[in-house]
Amino acid sequence: MVDYSPLIQTAYYQGQAVRGLGNALGNVGDAIGAVAQSQQEQQREVQEFETRIAHIGWTQAQDRAFAEEAKKAEPGAQGFVDQALSRYDSAARSFVENLPDHLKPEYDERLFRGRATVEQSAQQFQEREQSRFFGERLQTGHDLLRRRVIDDPQSGRLV
Repeated sequence: MVDYSPLIQTAYYQGQAVRGLGNALGNVGDAIGAVAQSQQEQQREVQEFETRIAHIGWTQAQDRAFAEEAKKAEPGAQGFVDQALSRYDSAARSFVENLPDHLKPEYDERLFRGRATVEQSAQQFQEREQSRFFGERLQTGHDLLRRRVIDDPQSGRLV
């Protein structure tokens, strides 16, 4: 009778070694996966940071553009709100186009709130400018009327 026990024992130890190697390879795979996940998370954090910085710069540029529009507004600022919102919407679309997909919902919300602020500021500016403009026109008409009355008080004609 042949004694197979040394062969069985050798096969058992070889199986254990292969199992150990498999576990080690699995651990290496887990480590590589963790590193890859860490790199993805780090890349995501970098994207979020860069996007925040870009948004701050974009917001500052919008504030400067608004101030320039206000300086160049026609007397009475008729249509200023529509003009400011149109410019903002166009700039917002361009900004969102370049964002990573996972950041678009957050920045859509931020830009929507920013639009409401622009609309409110533009409305306030337009109302102040219209009040100033019509006040000046009224004063000019009043001054003209006064001069006519003073220049020719006997005429009785105001126009």
